[in-house]
Amino acid sequence: MATIEYVPSESIEDEVVLAQFTHARLNTGKDAADAIRFNYYGSKNTENAREKNKRILVAETDSMQYVGYNHGEKAPPSTYMSKFFVGILDKKTGKMQVRDAQYFLMRPQINRPEEETESQDKKELSFIEKSDKLTEAFSSTKKKRAVQARQRNKLSKDELDQALGSAVHGIELEPQVSTSHETVNEDNGIYLPYDKDAMRPEEVYKLDDLISPTHIEMLQGPCQKLIGVEKEELEKWRSTSEYPGYILDHIEFLRNKTENQEKKAACLLYLHYLIILFQCKTKDLRTKIPFPADIPEDVRMTLLRSFTAIASTPSMTTRHQSVRLMPARLKDKLLSFIVLIALHIDEFQLFMNTLFNDLKIGLHKFLSHFRNIGCKIQSRRPLIASEGEGVTRLATLPLPLKLPEKPAGKRRK
Repeated sequence: MATIEYVPSESIEDEVVLAQFTHARLNTGKDAADAIRFNYYGSKNTENAREKNKRILVAETDSMQYVGYNHGEKAPPSTYMSKFFVGILDKKTGKMQVRDAQYFLMRPQINRPEEETESQDKKELSFIEKSDKLTEAFSSTKKKRAVQARQRNKLSKDELDQALGSAVHGIELEPQVSTSHETVNEDNGIYLPYDKDAMRPEEVYKLDDLISPTHIEMLQGPCQKLIGVEKEELEKWRSTSEYPGYILDHIEFLRNKTENQEKKAACLLYLHYLIILFQCKTKDLRTKIPFPADIPEDVRMTLLRSFTAIASTPSMTTRHQSVRLMPARLKDKLLSFIVLIALHIDEFQLFMNTLFNDLKIGLHKFLSHFRNIGCKIQSRRPLIASEGEGVTRLATLPLPLKLPEKPAGKRRK
């Protein structure tokens, strides 16, 4: 008689290791098994409950190295949302033991030959490099500063390859949106496809067009701090303005177990990143954008590619300097994303006051943006207004969708 028995693991050391290779299936032949070598690494910090379970699996061949993680941004999203088991069947007795398992997604990493590294170390200096070294050692302060300025603005081959690689990677990851029943109208400030014949508000501007489902999965881990926050910690966040007021107001409702709780928390965290980018000044864009440390790298790069642009400006030297900018068109696109994600979070019944205070923009532009995407705005003034209490505005998206017509321009005589 076949039976199944679950054998719980006393520690992570007793769990079975599962490895899946991304670029191809592992050859399990006799020669291949001898050619690949596995190493399993764990954290030395056994006292910290979060650190002690971190593991890294490394598989090596003569020409390739594969690395997998069960933690952090490099781990697959399913690691945070799933638990893995392995069944071991004894064919003689018909009994199966089910054991806990650790899952690793093995990604290839190309090893650099040692000969190439040694040849680079022994590379001879060019005439200009030799001249620069002589200038730094014996010339005047003015000439030394000129050499340092030129070296700072020098674009190395590695930096150029990295920039080209990021551009190609961005092209490969660019989602393809079907526009068979959808329209894009940038004249009214709408930079997203919309379905004017939709039967429900959430189908007019689809959430998947605003936030990639892959990014929702990536944010499942970082958003847990919003779900499990204590009341005292939430009050501390309010006093230090850790998050915008709109985000803090909605975190309170996440403490109660609700349907799609984790998805709503991920949307709030993504909205937090968008508001940070929207509030950035020009100097912040040219230095370092103050994203939180827990933002996944793929999410950060997608936001920068979607809402900022790289421009080349003249510099003091012969080379041009690349700087990051946010043109007015991209800033309006970013505002569209913020407004529409907030509408989705509030199920298209959005009280606008708190979000308006967070964005710090003019009221006319704020209200116009809602009207441009087809929203109806209702203003409510209290009968007996207390101190600091003003008009409350509610935005809804009525159907069928009606967008304002662009006024015709005057013709020149």
